[in-house]
Amino acid sequence: MKEVEASNIFGTDSYNSVISRGPVIALQHCGQDAIKNSQEVAKSIALETGSTGLVYVSSHPETALQQIRLTFNPIDT
Repeated sequence: MKEVEASNIFGTDSYNSVISRGPVIALQHCGQDAIKNSQEVAKSIALETGSTGLVYVSSHPETALQQIRLTFNPIDT
């Protein structure tokens, strides 16, 4: 993923420093309470590693759908 793609997907350039470090792994987790459960796992990872920003979880279903479309069907930049 390029920095410009990350900016389009996340709507901010806040993740560009992470993107520039190397490969990014994207997972699509669907189902009831998927966002809530994913946020709990991300929080656990942050607490265990002492590092935030390593795991991104969408905050709203509508935002997640748009981010999934942009991640798996990127626009040529």
